[in-house]
Amino acid sequence: MTSLRRAAFIAAVLVAAGPPWCGAAPPVSAEVSQAAPPAPPLLLSRDWKRLPSTHFTIVGNSSAKDMAQLAVELETFVAILQQMLPGLDLASPVPTYVVALKDRDAYNAFQVRNARGKREKLVAGYFSAGPDAVFMVMPWSGKDDGALRVVLHEFTHFASTRNVSVLPAWISEGIAEFYSTFHIDEARQAAVVGEPPRDRLPWLYLI
Repeated sequence: MTSLRRAAFIAAVLVAAGPPWCGAAPPVSAEVSQAAPPAPPLLLSRDWKRLPSTHFTIVGNSSAKDMAQLAVELETFVAILQQMLPGLDLASPVPTYVVALKDRDAYNAFQVRNARGKREKLVAGYFSAGPDAVFMVMPWSGKDDGALRVVLHEFTHFASTRNVSVLPAWISEGIAEFYSTFHIDEARQAAVVGEPPRDRLPWLYLI
């Protein structure tokens, strides 16, 4: 299994996520190990590849470069969770597979279906936990269009429910939504958590 950790460091920036008109408290930063680019993925067929990392196995028909980037994003996210919540047990009892599909057309074939067998077109990505494996399915072409945020939200639920048996819904959803804002800011060389998603900002002005 390829290790994605290296000695370089990336700052974990915690942003106080208040309404934009209130201003924000100064960010809190700390150092965590950043994930490094992994080895090339294993070819499974002409288009499909398999890339193992420390906590995930990524499979799909996204490009090798995009799969490697996704591995770095996910492993850095786990490192951030572990640092910010050091008591959290993040070791999954079953394998966690991330299905990375190269575009929306490829993803459509794997979209969840409703009771009538119709595709749920508004589902950007999804998470399915079973007794033998966990699957996170998403379109991924190297740029997040909301799918990564969805699976990070659900992965946070998955981790929190294994550590805390019962949480009020508003706390559970709030925690998952908060950590789903994780992203790597290359300009700041920082992993950022807590910035309001830009597509949600207009709604804050209506409150």
